[in-house]
Amino acid sequence: MKNPSIEGVEFLGVTINFEVPIERHLYDLGSLRLVSGNRNFVLDVVKSYTNEDETEIRCEVEIDTETFPINEENNYQLTATDLMFGVNGTLYIGQEWEEEPQSITLFVKIGGMTKAIDLKID
Repeated sequence: MKNPSIEGVEFLGVTINFEVPIERHLYDLGSLRLVSGNRNFVLDVVKSYTNEDETEIRCEVEIDTETFPINEENNYQLTATDLMFGVNGTLYIGQEWEEEPQSITLFVKIGGMTKAIDLKID
């Protein structure tokens, strides 16, 4: 079965910014869920890297229907219009963080434009 996608959308990744240097190994990054009404889309964090001063984590994301199967809870029906005009996004983490991030942002490319979507943590 082919993974779901959103026509015209490329998921570029997530950036997590901190005010102070952090120890990356203390942060268990899981998945993120984008929701608009009864439509949603789930992405899995697959790789992450810190910058040189360790105040930023950059993450690659992918669609993983083996871990998050298509069902009533994960319907993968979000549209490019939803992403352009407002979705709620949550990044799920494995435990409480030592240092709360200043910002968590998903970057997507829609029709050649890059859009930043703010995420909250859960």
